[in-house]
Amino acid sequence: MSTHRVRRFQPRWIGYLVIALVFATACVVLSNWQFTRRAEAATKVLLVETNYDAPTRPATEVLTSLDQFDRSTMWLPVTAEGHYLPEFATLVRNRVINNEAGFDSVVPFLMNDGSVVVIDRGWVPASGGDEPAHAVPLPLTSQTTITLRLRASEPQIQGQQSTAVSIPTLNVESLSQRWNLPTYTALYGELVTETPAVGSFGTLAVMPELTEGNHLSYALQWIAFAVMGFVGLGWIITRERQIARTGEQSRRRKTPSRDESEEDLIIESQLAP
Repeated sequence: MSTHRVRRFQPRWIGYLVIALVFATACVVLSNWQFTRRAEAATKVLLVETNYDAPTRPATEVLTSLDQFDRSTMWLPVTAEGHYLPEFATLVRNRVINNEAGFDSVVPFLMNDGSVVVIDRGWVPASGGDEPAHAVPLPLTSQTTITLRLRASEPQIQGQQSTAVSIPTLNVESLSQRWNLPTYTALYGELVTETPAVGSFGTLAVMPELTEGNHLSYALQWIAFAVMGFVGLGWIITRERQIARTGEQSRRRKTPSRDESEEDLIIESQLAP
């Protein structure tokens, strides 16, 4: 039995197995990446669910470091008293709402304790180029109390430059170089309300969608692909063995057995004169 199995084994099957193992490894890596993406998305959803409608707190109680951002406070609503610095207002380009390109209007806000937090005062549409479709409203410099939701400062984009009109990302650290005041550089705030109102503003941000995306289904698909690779390996080997067995049986039918050949010789010898 063992001799028969060794005779049936084909060295090329080792190559098939190596290919299946490499494919399965790649599928597992991609699956783990999707599981990681899902975990990140779930963390973001949990932060929105926990903080978005949480009770509003004073900014002085929440903001403890100028250059560090506690991500557990993401989306948390806080209040701040002070006034805007409209002379340093700018626009952040390439912002899209409902498939329409536009800008976010950004203005620094000087709080009564002497520190600055950058405020996103809403979205305004673009005219088709690096210009807004209409004049961007700027706030007055009068005293006001604002409610804002905390967001992390955005990273800079390599190769993207600021223009006279706009900046590529809301990177507070680079933006804060325009004024010489202590600034919370690791975060910014999305405007919620102003009391009293100090001017009109653009379209304010809305609550993000509470979805983890398709990461789980993609992760399971990659696992299924890995399993299918081994199923395919088994099918190929089984198929090759069937073909080899069929060919061997065909050869046996075409080649007379030893007993049959001996019987033919005996018959021929008896019939010979």
